Amino acid sequence: MTTSNLRATKDADAIRAVVHEETAAFFAKDFARWAACFLHAPRTQDIYVTKGRGVVIARGWDDMAASMKQLMEDNPRVFEGAYEKYDFEISVSGDMAWTTFNTRAGPESSGRYRSAEVFETRILERVDGKWLIVYSSVAVLREPRDGPPIIQVDGDGRVIWASEKTLAQLEQFGGLTVSAGKLRAQDPRWDAELQAAIARASGMRHVWDSGFSAGGNNQFHFPCILGDREGVLHCTVFVMDGMINVSFDDDALIGGRIEAAAAIFGLSEAQKRLAHEVSNGLGLTDAAQALGISVNTARTHLTRIYAKTGVNSQVALVRMLMSMAALPYQA
Repeated sequence: MTTSNLRATKDADAIRAVVHEETAAFFAKDFARWAACFLHAPRTQDIYVTKGRGVVIARGWDDMAASMKQLMEDNPRVFEGAYEKYDFEISVSGDMAWTTFNTRAGPESSGRYRSAEVFETRILERVDGKWLIVYSSVAVLREPRDGPPIIQVDGDGRVIWASEKTLAQLEQFGGLTVSAGKLRAQDPRWDAELQAAIARASGMRHVWDSGFSAGGNNQFHFPCILGDREGVLHCTVFVMDGMINVSFDDDALIGGRIEAAAAIFGLSEAQKRLAHEVSNGLGLTDAAQALGISVNTARTHLTRIYAKTGVNSQVALVRMLMSMAALPYQA
């Protein structure tokens, strides 16, 4: 190994060590250890981006230190789970270096903290032979929160990420399956529609795709029918954080869209309840049983819903209902 290659390897190892020490100190809630990883100067800055809190910027070391001290005092509990950092890209130029990487943390055995994944950037300066962080950015890709099952795919439908819980729910759902690493509709008759929706979503992933958002909607959102044998199964293909997502069994989303449709079309309470059961994948007989009404009564409600909405099949009804109020998705 040449002298320059040896130096580059040592620099990369030292930079990774600083990054790991910073994270370990943060999880241990050890402020002194954490602070030792940074250059204490006005030009040192930190940016943190999450869905729940938006963008938080700390300008200068004094601002960063005060914020971190307060955070550790308010949340002194030590993180008990494991974490890993991967996909490091490190560049060094003289006494300046920058690195990007991913971090995956959790879950804790106690269940108090579920898995999260973030994309991170660090800029470092070498001061008196030691690498110190002068810029830190953290973009949370997946937060530890409850919500509907969501699968992330690429533009060809290949699964990029899904939690173990989601994969277990997928087996019970009956409308989707993963075959050779690709998300597909279990009913081949409807798979072409799913793949077409994913392909369209792929063209809406970029921050400069302003044409779609110009109409007041900031997100590609498409209700995709997956089957209509015993009831109408469906999923939602949407774009968030530059990723293609597919959600299913999302009762909150279904309820919100039916409320919007009811306001627009003047659906009665009984008609809303039936529409909700049908949108949850129940056939007319099962929906009637779930509501405690006769099949004839359910059929009468359905006929009146058709008349109000202008559709004439359960597939068309579910597609129309799930297209209502396509607002930015909250996972």
